[in-house]
Amino acid sequence: MEMIFSNRDIGPKLDLEELEQEKNSEAQFIIQPSDVTDSTIELANHGHEQRGDCTPWGKVDQTWRCRPAELTIWAGHNGSGKSNALGQSILWFLKDQQKRALIASLEMKPQETLLRMISQRAGCHPSSEFIKQTLHALTGRLWIYNQLDTIPAKRILALVHYAAKELKVNHIVVDSLMKCGFGYEDYSGEKNFVDRLQNAAKKYNTHIHLVCHVRKGENEFNRLSKQDIRGGGVITDIADNVIIIQRNKLREQAKAKQSHNRPLSAQETKSLEGPDVWLSVEKNRHGGKEGCSGLYFHEGSKQLTTRDTTQSMKAPW
Repeated sequence: MEMIFSNRDIGPKLDLEELEQEKNSEAQFIIQPSDVTDSTIELANHGHEQRGDCTPWGKVDQTWRCRPAELTIWAGHNGSGKSNALGQSILWFLKDQQKRALIASLEMKPQETLLRMISQRAGCHPSSEFIKQTLHALTGRLWIYNQLDTIPAKRILALVHYAAKELKVNHIVVDSLMKCGFGYEDYSGEKNFVDRLQNAAKKYNTHIHLVCHVRKGENEFNRLSKQDIRGGGVITDIADNVIIIQRNKLREQAKAKQSHNRPLSAQETKSLEGPDVWLSVEKNRHGGKEGCSGLYFHEGSKQLTTRDTTQSMKAPW
């Protein structure tokens, strides 16, 4: 793997002889304007179009799509459903039979991750036969990293390089940054790790999804922004995209009161008009658009849906 250097490596001992030795390795990265003629024309003609893999939610696709060679941070409170939303997205990305993915969920057993995704595909609690059929269909296109608890960042980087280079996956999920072996407030270590994830995404033309948590605030009613993500602001500066998943706690509170025939405040009554979950695109470096979409949780299938209905969404395959 490439070594991580810091400015401390540049000192008085870096003399002309050393620079002479380094020049040939850097020469390969120098290009002329004409070398990128085709890609520049492509950017001019299609740069403002939404391109990339579509999420399960059409309203989100109008703002953001999952493009190759990028790093996306998915953030939210504990229990907000960020891993659930990301798993559903991976399932929808795999509608393209040529696409492959790897999920490293360091907090859930493989069978738990897979059952949730199979339920999302079924639109309900799946039968044993449906489980067998889906797992057979996913074999050779979806891999699960069968490790739990804290895994050192060096091993995660090795996994990413193996999955991208050897398995040729299009999507890699690392869930989560908190489980990658960094000490409390080790912002420098996290910054270097996220930087190397982004480099891997670009090197292998794959999309890497990194799940992050947010700082604990006064309550979970206040709307989140990328400034609330734990790990220091530098990691969101490095990432190409930042997506925040947040449950509408006020609506949940209002519905709980309704079920017990308790009176609602005006604010709680108003909240019933809102969604169960907000999916907010807080950063979209190469697409330009940002925005917030309201989604609804379908209990029977574990899906996030675009409409407040008892019906689940039809899976794409």
